[in-house]
Amino acid sequence: MVRRNWKAAVGLAIVTLAITSCGAPEATPTATATPSPPTATPTPAGPEGISIANVEQVAVIFSLKHADVNVVAWSPDNRTFAFGCGDMMGIQKNIFALWDVETEEELSVNTRHTNRVSSLAWSPDGAELASGSWDDTVRVWDASTGQEIFKITDHQDGVTDVAWSPDGARIASASSDSRVRVWDASTGEKLVVMNGHTDTVFDVDWSPDGSQIASASGDSTVRVWDASTGEELRLLAGHTDLAQAVAWSPDGDQLLSGGRDGAIRLWSSGSDSEHHVLATGDAWINDITWSPDGTMFAAAGMYKPLTIWDASAGIPLIELEGHESLVWVVDWSPDGTRLLSASMDSTVLVWGVPGQ
Repeated sequence: MVRRNWKAAVGLAIVTLAITSCGAPEATPTATATPSPPTATPTPAGPEGISIANVEQVAVIFSLKHADVNVVAWSPDNRTFAFGCGDMMGIQKNIFALWDVETEEELSVNTRHTNRVSSLAWSPDGAELASGSWDDTVRVWDASTGQEIFKITDHQDGVTDVAWSPDGARIASASSDSRVRVWDASTGEKLVVMNGHTDTVFDVDWSPDGSQIASASGDSTVRVWDASTGEELRLLAGHTDLAQAVAWSPDGDQLLSGGRDGAIRLWSSGSDSEHHVLATGDAWINDITWSPDGTMFAAAGMYKPLTIWDASAGIPLIELEGHESLVWVVDWSPDGTRLLSASMDSTVLVWGVPGQ
């Protein structure tokens, strides 16, 4: 195990833990200059989560050194997160695992997928976990026992994303076959197929009321669908390159999208034109997550650090220093007290977020 101490006030790693279930060698410490005494790490407190006033106090609680992690997801209880890894060449193991943040222990490891694990989603009650993989399958698991409940094989290409409906009754999945599908979460029965995209669908997200699904695609569009009928309700055209991330605001009034054109676009519910475009230069946007109170969002991407934005003003509040390469994915904990991010630098960082 490798432990590192850093300055907490500027949002740098204060603990690094090395784990090897994906086959990565344990990290070797490198010589660094002795840091200044760190300021006290803020203790996450209360469901209110972060406030804009103290956003600069965000600091890493600890880090996992882990090869080829490309997806992470917080559990509803805020204590456990799942992470998935693997590569397209089959060199690393294609696994997902559960990690207990409080005890800093790996709880379980699952090796049933035969290709890279691309996406993970918890059921709202935390009892089950859905996983998608480049082996073209969606699988649903008992989160406590690790037993596979059912496997879905209907996609014709790699599964890129899975998302559980807010009521826990349905699962949406996206694929390189350019389609979005909706499944009965208890049986795996196919309920709806959404046709319209002409390229890989990278990301899907349910509206907070569960009535709509938004999708982001390599055809540079974001589309909004009726979750029950599969009817296309809105075609959001604005990105000039692959659209790779989409996320509904907690109140359902706004939709964020990001892509390889380096833009984050904010759309109003019911409108087909964006009302705010946040230019980020040449930084690809890989993932976006809202704070639970809807006042901020975090964006992960390439060529630029993980960044927290003021949602109403459309301005960046802080760039979080810690990752050394592009960030694949970021997830805000349900209680608003922590951020979770995974990077190409083989680290998973857990950021402590101060209470209001």
